[in-house]
Amino acid sequence: MPRRLITSLQQQFVSLRRGTPGSLPPPVDNMDDHWSPIERAGVEQALAYSVVGAPDTVERGLEALIAETRADELMLTAQIYDHTARLRSFEIAAEVRHRIAARQPESLVRSGASIA
Repeated sequence: MPRRLITSLQQQFVSLRRGTPGSLPPPVDNMDDHWSPIERAGVEQALAYSVVGAPDTVERGLEALIAETRADELMLTAQIYDHTARLRSFEIAAEVRHRIAARQPESLVRSGASIA
């Protein structure tokens, strides 16, 4: 399901790059009919630091992002068409933040960094 939810953002990026920006479209089951290989590569590059998936996947992804970038703050967005799913994504992020902080007392998250 998370991979389907991100297709709204992927479609929006394609539209923007085509010069036809618009509202966030509903998700689709398969992006192959909506972008060319070049557009796909561009969207994947633009979203390279996106973390998408179930709570455990998000946790591993955020930990890896923090470790790689040494970020002292993360700002999260969720371009998700369904409002309930968007709210759930922020709940997952908050839960993950607390788990990371509990495991890593010296982590960026506990030392005053925020995931906003």
